[in-house]
Amino acid sequence: MGYRSSCSDKDALPHAETLNLSHSSSTSTFTFQDHGDYQRRLHEANLESDAWKVKYQTSEREKDTIMGILEQTIWEIKEKERENVELKDLLKRKDAIIDRMPGSRRRRREFFAGTTSDSEE
Repeated sequence: MGYRSSCSDKDALPHAETLNLSHSSSTSTFTFQDHGDYQRRLHEANLESDAWKVKYQTSEREKDTIMGILEQTIWEIKEKERENVELKDLLKRKDAIIDRMPGSRRRRREFFAGTTSDSEE
């Protein structure tokens, strides 16, 4: 750029300076008439950049929070599944004990008569 650091903010540049900024797939061209204009637009661009950084950091924190909740939920589901397996095993053992008792099969068959059941005899 044609600006020299020895120029003051009020000095007009001998020619207009141009700054090309890429944003997504389009290109914007800004023309600056003096250093003050350039500084103002640079400050605005920095503010916008800072705002996007804050938005990114916020979304990252939200993502991390959601991932933590998801991991906790997965752990809880696995714990419930483990408890269900234990309870099913206990029920099978209880049924086996009841089945060994005299007359229990007949009473169970009478109890479940007319209903659909996954129970074995």
